[in-house]
Amino acid sequence: MKKLILIIAILLFGGHETYAQFLRDSLNFVVNNYSQKRLYSTFDKQLNTYTLNTGFVYNIDKEKYFIGVNENFNSSIVKSTTKSVKDDQQISLLGEYRFSPGFKSGVLISSNLFSDDRKLDINEASSFLSSVYTKIEPINQLKLIPFIGYSNNKQISEVDNGLIYGAEALLDNFSSDDFQIYSSLNFRNEDIFPRRNLLRNIKITALNVIENNFVNIINGGYSELRKDFYFEADSITSATFDVKSNIQSRTEKNYLIEDIFEFKDPSSNFGFEFGGSVGWRDIARRNRYLSAENVNTTLFNTNINEFRIDLNASLMYVSDNFRSRIKIGLNEREEKHSIENIPDLSELIYNERDELENRKNNRSQIVNLIYTGDWDFTNADKISFSVFHRKLVYDTPSEENNDDRDELLSIFRTAYQHRFSSLFTYFLNFEGSINHIVYIFSERSSNNNIRRIIKLASGGYYNSDHLDNKLEAEVSANYTVYDFEDLQPNFQSYSFRQFALKDSTSLVLSKRITADITGYAKLSEQGDFNWSEFSGKPQRYLEEYYLEPKIFVHKGALKFGTGFRYFNLTTYNFENINDRKKASEYNSVGPIVDIIMRVAGRLNLKIYGWYEFIRPEDGKNRENVNLNVRLYWNIL
Repeated sequence: MKKLILIIAILLFGGHETYAQFLRDSLNFVVNNYSQKRLYSTFDKQLNTYTLNTGFVYNIDKEKYFIGVNENFNSSIVKSTTKSVKDDQQISLLGEYRFSPGFKSGVLISSNLFSDDRKLDINEASSFLSSVYTKIEPINQLKLIPFIGYSNNKQISEVDNGLIYGAEALLDNFSSDDFQIYSSLNFRNEDIFPRRNLLRNIKITALNVIENNFVNIINGGYSELRKDFYFEADSITSATFDVKSNIQSRTEKNYLIEDIFEFKDPSSNFGFEFGGSVGWRDIARRNRYLSAENVNTTLFNTNINEFRIDLNASLMYVSDNFRSRIKIGLNEREEKHSIENIPDLSELIYNERDELENRKNNRSQIVNLIYTGDWDFTNADKISFSVFHRKLVYDTPSEENNDDRDELLSIFRTAYQHRFSSLFTYFLNFEGSINHIVYIFSERSSNNNIRRIIKLASGGYYNSDHLDNKLEAEVSANYTVYDFEDLQPNFQSYSFRQFALKDSTSLVLSKRITADITGYAKLSEQGDFNWSEFSGKPQRYLEEYYLEPKIFVHKGALKFGTGFRYFNLTTYNFENINDRKKASEYNSVGPIVDIIMRVAGRLNLKIYGWYEFIRPEDGKNRENVNLNVRLYWNIL
C-alpha cells in the first residue's frame, strides 16, 4: 500500500515552485516560515547611499488553527547627480485549520510590490495572489498539498488576471527495500492571459547503506521554469500586430543525475569518497510577436544548450594529531547557442545573426587538485597547510572567436601557531600563488601574463580577564608580468608591494568601563617592473591610516560607547626613483557613537554612527553623516 501511494504521488505531483518575473511570489505552505515571532529593522547611511530593510513575522498557533504573517520591505536611495529610489516589498498571510493530524486546510494570501525609478525595461511590477489549499498525509512520510487560487499581476502598466493552481508533495525518509528515499515535488501554473508562468520541480535522493561503513547516495532532479514578461514593442511590431507591448517567454530546463559512494570506518584512520554527475540545461527565449519586416536582431528566438560532467574523488586520513585530505576533480562543460529563423526573413540577415550567435559556443575542461592537512605535533604547536592547483582549457569552435585560452593557477598556504600560555598565542602565516594565462591566438596573445603573489603575516593573540589584543603585521607583493610587453606598449608589467600593520585592543578599566581601540597603517607602492632583472621603477605611493578609539560604559542591558574616527589617505607620484611628490590627500575626522542594547535575549539594538569633517586636497571642505541602526526583537 505504501509503495502504491508513492507511485501515485510521483505521477500526480510532478513538481513545481513558481516565481513571477522580478517578484518572489511563489506560494509556500510551510508554517515554519511564520514560526519565529520577531520584528527587525536595519537602516544604513554611507555617504550618498541610504538603505532600509524591515521585517515582521508573527503567528497565533492553537490546537485547531494557525495564523501567520510574514512581511519584508527593502528600500534604497542613491543621491548623486540624480536621485535613484528602489523599493521591494513582500507580505504573506497564512491561515490553516487542522481537522485532524492527517488532514488540514487553509488560505494563503500574498502581495509583492517592486518599483525602481531608473529607466529599466521593467521598473515597476506587482502581484497579488490568493489561494486555498489542502494538506493530506496518507502516511507519516508523505505530504500532499493541492491548491488553487487567483492571481493579479501588473507589469509596466499591463494588468493580467487568471487562475493559479498546482500541487506540492514531500516524501521524507521513506524505506523501500534497501533504500531510504527523500523526495520533493512541485507543480504550479499561473495562467494570466496573455502570459503564463509555470514551474515543474522534482528532486529525489535515494540512500543505500550497502554495509555498515559503505554508503551509496543517488540524486536525481528535473526542473522547468517559465517566465513571461513584457517589454516595449518597436514601431513596426506595434503597427503590425496592434500591440503596445511585446512578450518574451524564457523557459529553462535543468536535468541532473548524480551518484556518490562514501566509505567511513570508525575503526580505521582512512576514508574515501568518489562520485560523478551528469547534467544538462536548455534555455529558450521566445518572443510573442515577430515580423520579417523588423531586422532588429534582438527579436530573434534564441536557444542555449549546455551539457556538463563532473567527477570527484577524495581520500581522507584522520588520527589523534594529524588530519589530511586529498581531492581531485574533473569538470567538462559544453555550451551551444543557436537562433530560430523567422518566416519570410531574408536568408542573408538570418545567416549573419546565426554566425554572431555561434561565436558564443564554447567548451571548457577544468582539473582541480586539492590537498589540506593539519598537524598538532605538540600540545602547544600546530601547523596547517594546503595546496590548490587548477588547470583550465577554454575553447571556442568559431573561427571568429579568439578567446581560446589555457590557465594554470597554483596556491600554497601554511599557518603555524604556538601557544606560549593560556593567555598568549603566536602565529605565522605564509601564502604564495602563481597564475599563468595564455591566449592561444595571436590577436589576444598580448594579454598573456603571469601573476605571482606572496604574503607573509605574523602576530599574536593575547586574551586575559582585563585585556584582549590582536596585533598583526603583513607584507605582500604582487608581480604581474606580460609575456609580450615589448610588442604591445599598452601592457606594462607592474608590481604592487604593501606593508600593513593592524591592531585591535579591548581593555577593561573598571567593572562598567572598557576601552576599545582599532586601527591600521598601510604603506603601498606601485610601479613598472622588469622580472628578468627583478627591478622596478616606482610610479605611485600610498599612505593610509585609520584609527578608532572608543570608551564604553556598561549599565545593565545598555552598552554606550563614544570616541572619534580618523582616516587619512595620501597619494604620491614619483618624479624620479628617489623623489616623490604629493598628488592628493583625503582626510576625515569626527566623533563616533556606538550603542548596544540587549534585553533578556529578546531585544537587540545596535546604533553605530559617526559625523565626519572631510578635508580633501581641493580645499572644498564638507561634512557628512553616516549611520547604521539594527533592531531585532523576538516577540513572545
